[in-house]
Amino acid sequence: EFIEDCEFSTLCTRILGFLGEEVPSTSLPSKYVRFIYNRLILEHAVVRAAAVDALAKIAMKCPSLRRDVLILLQFGQNDNDD
Repeated sequence: EFIEDCEFSTLCTRILGFLGEEVPSTSLPSKYVRFIYNRLILEHAVVRAAAVDALAKIAMKCPSLRRDVLILLQFGQNDNDD
């Protein structure tokens, strides 16, 4: 939940990197996808890039989530901000 209100980009990107590595080994990785996706749609470019990276890592390591994560990433492609 810390990344929801984080105003420090560097810290947020580090946390997203950590989540990308650790979430696939949790008992319920789908729980984290929404929080990470929110960073993709609500933040500026650096944090969004970290969110894309984290979601991609989750998709690669969690076959059961791969389809859903790919759909979310496709929605992120349509963002005209960057």
